[in-house]
Amino acid sequence: MFARVEWPRFATMDEDRKHRNNVRWTAYENKRIIMYDNTNINIRKPSDAECQRTTYSPYYGTNVGKGAVFIQPCGWLGSHEIWEGAVSDSEYMQRGKVFEELNKFLLTHDNETKHIPFTIVLDRGYRNTTDAFHAGGHFVLQPIFAPSDRHFSTVETLLSSTVAADRSGNERAVKYAKHSSYISAGLLTNESVSRLSDVWL
Repeated sequence: MFARVEWPRFATMDEDRKHRNNVRWTAYENKRIIMYDNTNINIRKPSDAECQRTTYSPYYGTNVGKGAVFIQPCGWLGSHEIWEGAVSDSEYMQRGKVFEELNKFLLTHDNETKHIPFTIVLDRGYRNTTDAFHAGGHFVLQPIFAPSDRHFSTVETLLSSTVAADRSGNERAVKYAKHSSYISAGLLTNESVSRLSDVWL
């Protein structure tokens, strides 16, 4: 836990460039890429009605905790705190000040290349483009979202498919983050919430 607090949460630009697969990520040669996704942590059904409401996720159909997982092209993997499951993915990123944390990292741990903002790769369900920009000039890259009655242009189709292919690594990152049997079992009846959170981080 001490090491977790002391170590930087993200890899620097130089570290990322050195250890990433340059052939795989050639399109992002001068970009600071980070991919995010949210996932569920199973929890027991709370006895308190208010806790039931705040932890129930219609998407998962049960009471869950929600955490964010990120991965950088070099393979650096990490997670953010577990929140109540009823919060939306977009709200998690905004209220959790994830973008502000990215900007703080640039100013404190990566000062030499702090002028290069993060390009945050998200799924189409997130609505955080403005939040990311206001938090430090960061960019958001995600598949094009459009009403169901509008056809995509050729450029929009290519962009969406490219982003979807690049995000496949993020799906594997979520799988690795939940690989621990302790995490996959979730919060059992007599388990400590704080211990589960520490293991998750």
